[in-house]
Amino acid sequence: MRPSPRVCSLPYFVDSAHWFACLADWEAPVWLDSGHPGSHYGRFDILAAEPHTQLTCRGTHCDIQPRGQPPERRESPPLDVVRELMPPPLSPLAEIPFATGAIGYFGYDLARCLERLPEQAAADITLPDLWLGFYDWAIVQDHQSAKAYLVTRPEQDIESLRARLLAREPEKALESFLEETGNRFNINAFKAELSADSYHRKLGRILDYIHAGDCYQINLAQRFHADYQGNPARAFLALRQALPSPFSGFIPLADGAVISLSPERFIALHDRQAETRPIKGTAPRRSDPEADRAEAQALAQSAKNRAENLMIVDLLR
Repeated sequence: MRPSPRVCSLPYFVDSAHWFACLADWEAPVWLDSGHPGSHYGRFDILAAEPHTQLTCRGTHCDIQPRGQPPERRESPPLDVVRELMPPPLSPLAEIPFATGAIGYFGYDLARCLERLPEQAAADITLPDLWLGFYDWAIVQDHQSAKAYLVTRPEQDIESLRARLLAREPEKALESFLEETGNRFNINAFKAELSADSYHRKLGRILDYIHAGDCYQINLAQRFHADYQGNPARAFLALRQALPSPFSGFIPLADGAVISLSPERFIALHDRQAETRPIKGTAPRRSDPEADRAEAQALAQSAKNRAENLMIVDLLR
């Protein structure tokens, strides 16, 4: 039988930024954010810090760093190392989605460790292909029930940790964080990777591919870049106010930070069932049944939305 995590209550805040401000200067803080109160589509926020181990991978170069110790370099497939470092699972909690474990990200180029792909892109971003922190505790805010919890592994001293957190005075932490000069953030003008003329030419080539039957939809993306000074956490706080999104996250790293804001669930796994919730090819629900049926009929008759739905189902499958 799996051991059960320890759980105790914490003060609930409508905005989890209060709790993040408490953790901002702790080791390796992370924040999985539902965008509340600006977004009402998400339910839970998960925040953690002080992982017992950090895993950083670039290709098959994997650095394993236990807390307070120098890193150990290993040449191994990254996912093999992840499986090795994952702690024994705890019993799931009925109303709390995270009972400690790994939080981090799997980068796009990690695919090169899973299959043979052509090397065409320059490695011009310093962030690793994979970073994970293995956390023995987390703060979970439930915006549906307006409750907050501290969840730890059974061997953790949960009362001492709770006292440490409350000693940070979360009611005042956010205001203090915003007032600190070192936490300001400035950015210069963004520069596009492609000129307008180049972008239009590429669109013309895409139309040729579609007419030739080589594809039915292409996402023409480009990078925008800029220089910045200051604390990326301040940038995330500003972005989540401007574009509150239910699937957001902030992970500060030694070489930069990962900031993510998305209205779409990529994938969730529950009892061996996978769920994904893209918003492509969708329309908002209407409170009036007749208007709702009209929206559904318009979607069904739209060639553009049909193409988007075919594309996203293929992609996610």
